[in-house]
Amino acid sequence: MRVTRLLVLVFVALLTPLSRGSAQTCQGTAAFQDGRLRAGMFAQENRDVNDAGVSLAYGIPRSFYGEVSFDELQASQGNGAASGPGLAIGYQLHLSDTPFQFCPEVTAHYSASDGIGTLEYGVGGNLGYRIGISDWFTLVPAAGIRWFTATGTSDQLNVVSPGIGTAQAVARGSGSEVHMEIGLVFNKSFSVVPGLLVPSQNGTKSIFTLGASINWAK
Repeated sequence: MRVTRLLVLVFVALLTPLSRGSAQTCQGTAAFQDGRLRAGMFAQENRDVNDAGVSLAYGIPRSFYGEVSFDELQASQGNGAASGPGLAIGYQLHLSDTPFQFCPEVTAHYSASDGIGTLEYGVGGNLGYRIGISDWFTLVPAAGIRWFTATGTSDQLNVVSPGIGTAQAVARGSGSEVHMEIGLVFNKSFSVVPGLLVPSQNGTKSIFTLGASINWAK
């Protein structure tokens, strides 16, 4: 039963995006040039998973940015909640003098539930475009792709391994995801970002996402 649960948690980790709310123009939020610190909250949901959390980011305009987050994931299979921290580090590349911004990014996330831990690594890129509507409102459509791998281990379960005896139970998986957002930025500091995430795995459902954040400390 615990082996099955381990496999389910790894599968759920592959269904759910890691960062869970990182970068600025390339992901639909207020720019770091309008506030180097950003605090936010996010929620992601479909019929299989429900994930919610908070994040704190710091970025240097046209340079590096980093984000830490903490979330709690609930699977519809009834296996309890898994929670843990996440980390994202990226770099902001502005395409000439255009409103486009591209951000390559690496991510990591760890979650735990009842002695079962899942560690996920990812790499990808995001592209965003700023459309100035008025002095107080900006529309920021964005999209990106991420490739990732997850490894789950159980600290409470040893399984029999021929010729070795007992060994820790381990499950692994990998995949990719495409995400699309439409950022609504108010007064250059407050962002509301609805979006959609489409996993690559066969039989998985798209995930609806929603984030809200505020930038300060110019």
